[in-house]
Amino acid sequence: MRLAPRKRAVPLVDLVASAASRLPAGAVRLDVLGDGPDRGRVAARVAYHGLGEAVRLRGRLPRAEVRAAYADADVFLAPAELEAFGIAALEARAAGLVVLARRGTGIEEFVTDGVDGFLVADDAAMAYAVVRLAREPGLLPTLRDHNRSFLPDHGWDRVLAAARGQYDRARALRAGAPMAGAAG
Repeated sequence: MRLAPRKRAVPLVDLVASAASRLPAGAVRLDVLGDGPDRGRVAARVAYHGLGEAVRLRGRLPRAEVRAAYADADVFLAPAELEAFGIAALEARAAGLVVLARRGTGIEEFVTDGVDGFLVADDAAMAYAVVRLAREPGLLPTLRDHNRSFLPDHGWDRVLAAARGQYDRARALRAGAPMAGAAG
C-alpha cells in the first residue's frame, strides 16, 4: 500500500490494535507492504500501541517478495474509504487471501461479502471482522479455501474483451452506425 493519508495506514494500525486487544497475544500479525510519506506516522502509531512484535513495516518490495508475503498471509486488509478499484486487493484475492475492505469501494467489484471476505462499514467493523476470523472455528479456512479454488473474474480475457467492445463501439460511432440497443 502507499503509506499516504488517503490509503489510511495509520487507522489500519489502530484497528489492528483494537482487534489484537480482544485476542490472545500473538494471534494477530500485520505486515505492511509499501512505503510513502506517512511511514513515520505509521511507525509512531505502532510504537504507541506497543505493537512492535506484531507489526512489521516491510517497505516497498519486489514482486517476488510480495508473492511470498501473500503466500505467508491469510487476510488482506484494505482500509481505504476511497478506492476506485483496488488492484492490490484484487492481487491478494487472486492469491487466495481473504479480503476485508470498506463497503462502497471498487473492491465490491470482486469481493462478495461473506464469500470472498467481508465488506464493512467502518474501522470498528473491520476490527470486528479480524476478531471473528480469528475466533470462529472454520471461518477463515472456509473463505481461504473458496478464494484458492475460485479465481476472481477479472482476468486478461475479460479486460481484453471489454477493450475490444469499446473499440467496436467507437468505430460504430465514427461510421455513424446506430448503436445496438439505441432507440431511434
